Amino acid sequence: MGQENEKGKIIQFPGAANTLVERGLDHLKKGNPKEGVEMFQEALAHDPDNEQASYGLLLAYADAGDLKEGKRLAETMLQEAKGEYFEVLQVYISILAQLGEYKKVVSTLEAVQSETRFPAHLAEPFFEMMALSKSMIEADEQSQTLVEDEEELQMSSEAADTALHLLTSGSFEQQWQALSLLKGEKSSIELRDFEQVMKSEKTFPVIKSFILLLLKDRGVSKEVTVVKKEVGITVVPEKLPSFEEIEPVPSIFSLLDEHLGQSDPSLFNTAHHLLKQISLHYYPFSLEPREAGGWAAAIHHEAATHFGQEPDVQEIARLYETNESRCQKLKEELQQLNTEEFLT
Repeated sequence: MGQENEKGKIIQFPGAANTLVERGLDHLKKGNPKEGVEMFQEALAHDPDNEQASYGLLLAYADAGDLKEGKRLAETMLQEAKGEYFEVLQVYISILAQLGEYKKVVSTLEAVQSETRFPAHLAEPFFEMMALSKSMIEADEQSQTLVEDEEELQMSSEAADTALHLLTSGSFEQQWQALSLLKGEKSSIELRDFEQVMKSEKTFPVIKSFILLLLKDRGVSKEVTVVKKEVGITVVPEKLPSFEEIEPVPSIFSLLDEHLGQSDPSLFNTAHHLLKQISLHYYPFSLEPREAGGWAAAIHHEAATHFGQEPDVQEIARLYETNESRCQKLKEELQQLNTEEFLT
């Protein structure tokens, strides 16, 4: 890739950087972000100004869970105007949210908003992330007033009852806020407290999914019944797959990767994000119908509209070897989900 001169320094070959970037992207698509980090770092050693390598490294850090390094790199890229500004900003905001730095999310987005308009395809996600972050900030502030002992940080039974009530009666924002109050490691809330919530028609499906993931993370081995769309299923949280492993999500991901991964990475990332939100909506149920092609076509179409495009349904249906009516029906279902809860 490169050679050492007499002083032992690497002679830079920008062409080699492009090859390494391609290898790094391939590692990301195969779910190997740590290997991707190595490829992108090596690419930058050959060509420090390679913006694709910098952006790829940012994505690899985020996927690998190396959030502090990702945050540092994103801030550098934003300050030095490296890469597509709003794409970098989108990853940066996601990293901040994962780090729990909600005040930084709000201040950053408000600062950007005061200077310019968000791109059409990112406006809704940014505004919803700002609203969600404000809710999390408020929830954190409220949680400080609901403690009986600052050293134990134990939620009072009265506060817990109020939060549980909100989970079966409040708006989506209120339910998310209530769940954030209940999910603390030292919360006294137990599985039996969630049983009514998991069966309630007034609890948003995504909220139920997050509760299941919380119980799974805590290793809960007792059965719990979940009802979504008037259909119930009894599961053992610790034995559940991840929400991205329910059928036919892996096949949908493969189809989207095949048709968008190389040709339009930005559109692919948006489609993948939509797929995650749909999976969370259905979890732990399989997506119905289980035809991967129909779902992939509908998600592709919806993602394209987020970019201000006007894709042809018939053409996209043909691309994924599904029929137009199936694609149209699932596209309408996605739009319906979008009115019920966040799907951005």
